[in-house]
Amino acid sequence: MPVVLRTTGPGRWRRTQRQALAFWLVLAGSAIAIPVWAEPVQQTATPAAAAAPTDPSPKPAQPQSAPAAGPEQEAAPHGKVLFSRSAAAAASTATVGANEMAPAALASAITDAQRSAPVFTRYDFALHLQPSMASLEAEVRLWVRNDGAVPLGTLPLQLSSTLHFEHVRLDATPLRFAVHTLDTDADHTGSLNEAAVLLPQPLAPGASISLVVDYGGAIPQNTGRLDRLGAPAAIAANTDWDRVGEGFTALRGFGDTVWYPVASVPVRLGEGNRLFREIGRQRAINHSAVVSMAITTEFSGDMPNVALLDGHSVPAITLVAPPSEGFPGIATVQLPPTPLGFDAVSLVLATRALAVQSPTLGVGALPSNVDKAANYQAGVALLEPLFTEWLGAKPVSPLTLIDLPSASALPAQQGDGLLLPLKAGEPPQLAGSLSGALGHAWFHSPQAWLAEGVPGLMRVLWTERTEGRDKALQQLGGQRDALALAEPATPGSFGGEPLPAAQDAVFFRTKATYVLWMLRSIVGDAALAQALEQYRPSADTTPDYFQKLVETAVREQAGPNVPYAGGQSASAVTSAGAQAGTRVGAQDTASTPADSAGNAAASLDPRDLGWFFRNWVLEDPGLPDLAISNVFSSKTGAGDQWLVAVEISNTGYAEAAVPVVVHSPSTSVSVMVRVPARGSLSRRILLLGEPTEVDVNDGTVPEIEASAHQRIIQ
Repeated sequence: MPVVLRTTGPGRWRRTQRQALAFWLVLAGSAIAIPVWAEPVQQTATPAAAAAPTDPSPKPAQPQSAPAAGPEQEAAPHGKVLFSRSAAAAASTATVGANEMAPAALASAITDAQRSAPVFTRYDFALHLQPSMASLEAEVRLWVRNDGAVPLGTLPLQLSSTLHFEHVRLDATPLRFAVHTLDTDADHTGSLNEAAVLLPQPLAPGASISLVVDYGGAIPQNTGRLDRLGAPAAIAANTDWDRVGEGFTALRGFGDTVWYPVASVPVRLGEGNRLFREIGRQRAINHSAVVSMAITTEFSGDMPNVALLDGHSVPAITLVAPPSEGFPGIATVQLPPTPLGFDAVSLVLATRALAVQSPTLGVGALPSNVDKAANYQAGVALLEPLFTEWLGAKPVSPLTLIDLPSASALPAQQGDGLLLPLKAGEPPQLAGSLSGALGHAWFHSPQAWLAEGVPGLMRVLWTERTEGRDKALQQLGGQRDALALAEPATPGSFGGEPLPAAQDAVFFRTKATYVLWMLRSIVGDAALAQALEQYRPSADTTPDYFQKLVETAVREQAGPNVPYAGGQSASAVTSAGAQAGTRVGAQDTASTPADSAGNAAASLDPRDLGWFFRNWVLEDPGLPDLAISNVFSSKTGAGDQWLVAVEISNTGYAEAAVPVVVHSPSTSVSVMVRVPARGSLSRRILLLGEPTEVDVNDGTVPEIEASAHQRIIQ
């Protein structure tokens, strides 16, 4: 039987020698070939290995006696333990026996259904980084729940292909596992090492288990997945820049570098959006996980002074020992138990000049870029009035900018941090590029569609404030085609995701931004801003929490004497930011039955948003498909007043509140109307002057086809 021995860093070879000796002692006492896992030894599955005869009963490991201490052995010096394996890990280095299946067969028997079942609810990391060798050694206690429909007898765990499983334990009991390589582009190398861990008893659906996993290896910069596609070397290096390295360590997690155990379905770049959907699925199912980290890192030269752990800036980096001749320095940093949220588990440590430190912004710059930091600070200062107006007086935590080593590297958002190459630029230009990142620092939510949608809204609001509404709508509509393709043609058909369960960025980011923009047009700036400012992540525990928050804000902003539409006709609500005009009068008539909740489909009252959240948040019936069916106008007997009747049809399956603007040479009237799904609406509007044009939807509402409609009145 071939045995592959490996070491991944200095100090490993003694342990590897002891385990190899234990392995051969077990084989020497056996009369037949036994497929034994000596846990840090990775076996390469081959057809011959798969066909080798196996003993159906596990063989116990031979006990190993520790050598007695001789007089030449000195007592270990006392001191603080910075990183260590547990005693159970040391005890489990002996061979642990055989399984009924050969290693290759056990590993290859893992199905995508098994890979989709585990949900990780907690990670407690103890990490040792050795940047001079790009190495990482880790012990993690993880909690995993079976969300599948059938019991799991074998648990799949995956790591980047440059990392290696050493031990997997249930309490103090070593578990048997086989490792094989899985081709997938969820990792920068283009493959993962997958361990098929044999559980002592099947994990029932809904049940959880806690395991300890020891692993390690090297994580240099690797562009394997992009090299396979033929990407130019420079583009690949500026895209996949994760690494453990001197002065800069960045591990962005699943989708970039799988540096911690996961369970995922293999996907490849080039297979449509399957990779990005799997990234979204991983974030969605694990968003409630809690993560803690205790990190020990070696360093030469200056100590790391910028830490972004799990997307949170951690300022307290402790110097344990400075570098001395022949020995590296030692520093430690910790992340207390922290909710993961809608993100991957990430780790960033860097040595940078702290060019800006304020309650709103921190900038860690390379020495050559320190002079550029002031303009970034000025850009954030330009954004602050808009953010305080919409989200409250101060961010949840400062936005942390970390300068990337390469001036051409692609930026990446990691929670409250933005990793980017600092560039020369004027503050207004930089403000636009920072508006979304600042939104992540200013607003937190356990709901992915709010966590991503609010920063998207702030980007569009900043564009509107600086470049006008038309430019903002153009920016908003840039992703409409992708959303229309992803939405179902009919309710229940393939595609479509309710926002609370969305796993595709086109829903939790693009559609969520649209939803907030539409809410703004229905309830107005003041009410939506109040709801966002009063939002509390810890209170968001029911599906209608945010809806009720907005409805309450509408009532408080309007006051007690606002008239109620009563479900038969609706008072016009001026579209926020729409073309100003004088409203003379309006009335709705719907040609569709009441909706499933019994509400008249024609009514539009901003204090009752149940219909909107059903159609756009809690369910996904698709997009509306609007058209101007007819326009009739006639002069009334009072002066130069005209009565204009606008009939709007909707062949889509989603209701929508859209702006309708009627123009005359002297004025314009803008109203919001609610158009029922699979129905039509007639709106009668009084206008001063002869009507010349009717506009329905200005891009506020995403539609299946065009999102703006115009009728010229001859």
